[in-house]
Amino acid sequence: MIIVCPSCSAKNRVPEDKLEVNPSCGQCHQALIPLAPIELNEQNFSHFIANSDLPIFIDLWAEWCGPCKMMAPHFAQVAAQNPKVIFAKINTEESPRLSSAFNVRSIPTLVLMNKTHEIARISGALRSTELQQWLDQQEANVSDIHVKPEGTLSLQTIAMPADTNWSGDVFGGWIVSQMDLAGAIHAERFSKGRCATISINQMTFLVPVKVGDVISCYTKILKVGNTSIQMQIEVWDSHDSSREPIRVTEGVFTFVAVDVKGGKRQIPEDVKQKYLASQ
Repeated sequence: MIIVCPSCSAKNRVPEDKLEVNPSCGQCHQALIPLAPIELNEQNFSHFIANSDLPIFIDLWAEWCGPCKMMAPHFAQVAAQNPKVIFAKINTEESPRLSSAFNVRSIPTLVLMNKTHEIARISGALRSTELQQWLDQQEANVSDIHVKPEGTLSLQTIAMPADTNWSGDVFGGWIVSQMDLAGAIHAERFSKGRCATISINQMTFLVPVKVGDVISCYTKILKVGNTSIQMQIEVWDSHDSSREPIRVTEGVFTFVAVDVKGGKRQIPEDVKQKYLASQ
């Protein structure tokens, strides 16, 4: 999953089983999950909320608010006990547009979010036990953080009998090859030319794929260099509309733009600038 660094705003990919071992940012080396409330404002809110895969528990407060100050140490205490939730504070006086966007009628107001989707909210000062109890009550919604594919649908195919092993499950290598094709399609369209795969990192096989499953590969660009593109690729089983799609595999692929002779080529500057402007 993607976690935005609260110190430098860099996007980091962290396996879910590593969340409780104090992961650090690959860019600034600070803690990605500080186990303490972070500060969000009108400058960093959109980037943080749109790109972080962890749920975000927000305290909307003000300096003059007595109950806000009373609740602050309780909010910090619960933050230290929940490594799979980002705790954040927004000063409503310093960020009036955010306060308006949240339609805050009283403070403190607590809002639990999954990216740009509001899961639940509650108003009034709560003690640590009450905060934890309320958060636990939202567990069913919080655990369903990533229920829809992220990125662009770049390839769709059907798993066939020839693609299976002796147990009837589709070969992992076949799935990786579909991810590679999907990523190459996206990378070549993005860079306006030929691309080649140079590395595959952080592959995670979540559930087996069976014959007849409709495999959908979704691609999302994470980073663009002078000649390279780092891409998140997810594989979903979207057999039919009778049930929700199931994420079966995910990984990070890196592609390099190449010319007709196979040498590296520069990704067009206008393409890079357009990508940076969209972040």
